[in-house]
This record gives sequence, C-alpha cells and structure tokens, in this order.
Amino acid sequence: MGIKVLMTVSRRKVFYLSGFDPRGANHYHGSYKKEAEKYARLQGKDIKVSGRDRSTPHNVRWQIDYEGTFTDYNFLGWDDLVRTQHWDKKPWDLFKNAAKAYIDNFKIADWRTAFKLSRAPIITLSYPLIVILGLFVLGLSIANIAFVFIPYTIIRILILLGLIWGGVKIFSFVKAPWLLRLFIINNKLARDHIPEIKERLNLFADYIENALRNNEYDEYLLIGHSNGATFIPLILKTLNERGVNLAPLKIVSLGHCIPLVSLSQKAHYYHEALETAASLPIDWLDIGAPADGTCYALIGPYKGALSDLNIVKNNLRLASPRFHTGYANDTYKKLRANKYSFHFLYLTCPDKLAGEYNYFDLTASPMNYEEFIKSRLKLL
Repeated sequence: MGIKVLMTVSRRKVFYLSGFDPRGANHYHGSYKKEAEKYARLQGKDIKVSGRDRSTPHNVRWQIDYEGTFTDYNFLGWDDLVRTQHWDKKPWDLFKNAAKAYIDNFKIADWRTAFKLSRAPIITLSYPLIVILGLFVLGLSIANIAFVFIPYTIIRILILLGLIWGGVKIFSFVKAPWLLRLFIINNKLARDHIPEIKERLNLFADYIENALRNNEYDEYLLIGHSNGATFIPLILKTLNERGVNLAPLKIVSLGHCIPLVSLSQKAHYYHEALETAASLPIDWLDIGAPADGTCYALIGPYKGALSDLNIVKNNLRLASPRFHTGYANDTYKKLRANKYSFHFLYLTCPDKLAGEYNYFDLTASPMNYEEFIKSRLKLL
C-alpha cells in the first residue's frame, strides 16, 4: 500500500477582492476570524488570526498561524468607492439610475448568449422589477379599497403615505436595492465609465507585483468573490503589461458574475483583458454553486465573451462547492432559502468537516492549492 503524501505550504500570500459590498475590512476581518476559529475548533486545534494592519493604503492585512503554516492575508479594499460613489441612498436616485442601466443594458447586452449560459442570474436581476410590480399592484388594490370605503381625505392621505413607506421597507428587506445597485455598477463597468476603479486596480496590481517580485512566499493566491472576480482579468492584463512573471500566482473565483460585464457588446476593453488572461500560463480555479442565483456557476470566466475559446491556454478548472455536504439537511434548506446569505457561504466554515469545500482549507491550512483541489473538490 502506498503512502499518501500531502502537498503542503509553509508561507502563503493571499490577495482577496470582495464583491460589491459597502462593508469593508472591519467586517471581513471579523467574519474571517470567527469562521477560522470555528474551523480550528471542529478539528480540535488552535488557530491564531492577528489584528488588522492598516499601514498600506486600501490594503488591510492580517496574519494567520495554523499548524505550522503562516498566511499573510491582504484585503484589497474598494468598499470606500462603493459607499461614497456607487451606493445611491435616495430612492429616487436609485430608481432613476437603475432605469437608465436597465434600458442601456437591454440595448447593448448579448441576450441570446446570456440565456444560453444561465438564466438564473437574469432572473435574479429581474427580481427587483418583479418586486416593484408586485408592490405597485398590491398598493394600488389597497388604495382603491380605501378610497371607496373611507370618505375622509386625511385618512386616505395617511393610508397612501403608509403604503409608500411600507413598500420602501419591504423593498429594502428583500435586498432588492442591493441588486439594483449591482446592476448599475456593472453597466458602468461594461462601458468603462468608472476611472476611479481603474486607478484602484492599478494600486492592487502594485501590491501583487511587489509580492511576486520579492518572492518571499511558497504560494500566492488571488481570490475574487462575486463582483470582485470581475476585476481579476483587468489586474492580470496590467501585470502582464508590466512584464511580471505570473506563473506562481494562482487564481480563485468564488461565485463570479463576470458575464454581467463581459456579455456587453460595448465592453471592448474588458474583452481584451479576458483574451490576455486566457492566454497566460496561470492556474485558474472557478468555484460556483448552481443553487447560487447571483452567480454564473460552472461556466467559467471566458465562456460567452470570447469567440475563440482555443486561445485559453491556462489551466482553468471548474467545481461546485457542494455546500450541502457540509450541513445537516434542515440547516442547508434554511441557508438556501436566504439567497443573499447563501451567496456568502463561499467565505464561511461549514458545520461538518466531512463537507467538501472549506474556505479555510484553501487560505489557512497547510495543504497547498493543488492539494486543496485534489482532496476537497470534484472537478467538472
């Protein structure tokens, strides 16, 4: 009988790109620490997650020490741009900008390809419109009844105001405003109308370039969750233009929604970035859950956008996290019912170690990238 030899790593560098989220490093550090401690507790071991180091602009770092493996975790932040420039707070501004984005996207998106790839994200992005229509019909019905049976004008006005207030609250409760904002920013990204994000991505490329050139770690991971994965091809293109050796860099996308940008017929600059990324000698692991309606699961970053998939020379691998293997059936059903929270399961520790995917096997444990894929995932 042969002896199983685990492929391990002593020093790891992680660069993490969050999705479209106004919550910054404070939230993500707190979540990482909590879930990492759960991960270690399930194994009967100890893990050390340091405090936050804010000494570098828009790169908040913390260190993880676990079972002889040291990880330097870099949170590449763009949440300040989300909060200050892309998070419409006034309902009128939000609806106005969303209407413009929907109309514009209807004109420039490749809808035939979009429906062929996956209908789930299209349904998800149509969800706010369905909610608006449903609330309008419900409100109109209640208003008609009130105006027929209640003769007092002041009470009618109060009911009308109450309906508007209640409609806004329900709309926010079901996370519809977040989806509208997500749609707006991706429409702008498709048209290359966000110069401040370009500038920020250049800064992120600086950090990654310095790390790769210094060569102080055994493993380098660039991880993008949700909309954060959309930035990966742009960063890779920048690094390639600078002549950086990208072979040591491993790419991981979690619940990506890249086609929200790449399927736009006007996103020429983004198509160029995808073509560059596809031609590079890099390893790219794309993990997406079919039950996650916000992402393009098991499709990969290039499909639908590049006419010639033969240019994909890198090692692209696709896998489902199979979240259900990490939880009791009842718990999983509850998690799946909350679509918003489900989209963040990629970053949490499951309840059972027998589960296949675990973010902390990838970012904190001694097993390296290849061992993680080999022992924890079933590739498509």
